[in-house]
Amino acid sequence: MKKTIVFLLMATTVLLSWNACRKSESVPRATVDDSKAMPVLFSSNLQSSISTRTRGALDQWSGNEDLYIYGLRRLNGKYVLPTNATNPDDPNAYLIRNVSAKSPSNVSHGDINVYRVGTEYFYYRDTPYYYNFYAYYVDNAHVPASATAVTAPQPTENANTISLKVDIGDNERISKIGGTQDIMLAHTNRVTDAAKGTPSVDTSRVYGAYAARRGIKPNLIFKHQLARFDFTLKGGTTAAENDVTVQSLKVFSKTRGTLVIASNDTLANPRGIFPDTTQDSVALTLQGAAGALPMTGRNCGSILVMPGENVYMVELKVKQNGYTVNGGVITQYVKINFNDIKDSGSGLPADAQAVGGHKYNVTMKVYGFEPVKIEVTMAPWEDNHGYFEIDPDENIE
Repeated sequence: MKKTIVFLLMATTVLLSWNACRKSESVPRATVDDSKAMPVLFSSNLQSSISTRTRGALDQWSGNEDLYIYGLRRLNGKYVLPTNATNPDDPNAYLIRNVSAKSPSNVSHGDINVYRVGTEYFYYRDTPYYYNFYAYYVDNAHVPASATAVTAPQPTENANTISLKVDIGDNERISKIGGTQDIMLAHTNRVTDAAKGTPSVDTSRVYGAYAARRGIKPNLIFKHQLARFDFTLKGGTTAAENDVTVQSLKVFSKTRGTLVIASNDTLANPRGIFPDTTQDSVALTLQGAAGALPMTGRNCGSILVMPGENVYMVELKVKQNGYTVNGGVITQYVKINFNDIKDSGSGLPADAQAVGGHKYNVTMKVYGFEPVKIEVTMAPWEDNHGYFEIDPDENIE
């Protein structure tokens, strides 16, 4: 197995030097209207691998993903929730509360529009209040296996964390396929974004109307939370290439967990996904695994699993020509064992267990099956290995 390098595709931001502007009388200093109402505008990054998008795993936005956004007042470095969520005059009132926005289309970095109603933006309050922004993407993973309809996700909110229960398993009622639910989290980086102001803005004023008037908009950097296995299947012999076909491939993984979206104490409650401790692993089906076994290999796509395990069981079903038992289908079980992970050659340390946001390449060789033929031979008796002498007269009852 090899782990791919995960890195951020960032658009280059040109910073204007106002010191340079002062030296040139022909370039006037910009005037900022601090009475202007400012909408809340966002850009969005998708942190991912650079490989082509595969089933389930997102490598770039399609324009159809629902991204959910929070804008919360920041006070003493932490977010605060309103005392009364229905009171708009509460100084800690939500700026944005779990509002859906569509992703940008066919890019890994682009702008998103977050609307209060219709096409009306949210606006920063004209107060010296400043905000933190959090976002998440869960596909339909927030819909439990027992649900019969898709509804908007409803995170649990309290003073310490904002979290959401997720389930990456199947749900036939809503056509949700296990192993395809990509889950991502995003939050802003005030230090990075503050430098984009014209001129640069002190980080204590990011994010708010003051910073927005100077060209600063929050950049939500979405990071994958599940671990990803990319499978390549190949025939180990020409016989396997010609006579054996894959019927299915499944990976056993935990499926239920909690997604911590925002936290005021990341040491005690780090952001990320955390599987339920007491649960059995569930078989997640790799979509597109069925087919031939060329000796050159066939990429079958990706499957997304809960991170945190050092061993994942794989069920592989194959069918061989000329084999008639069970319809010719043979089931094998093998392990993805992180004790056996190979160095990717990238210089990155090998993972001791599956890590969220990391991609692992799994190549499986499949060999042909020969029927077990058993011969039966009767060997001749071997004489002279001892004898017994019995006198009936000595054994009278």
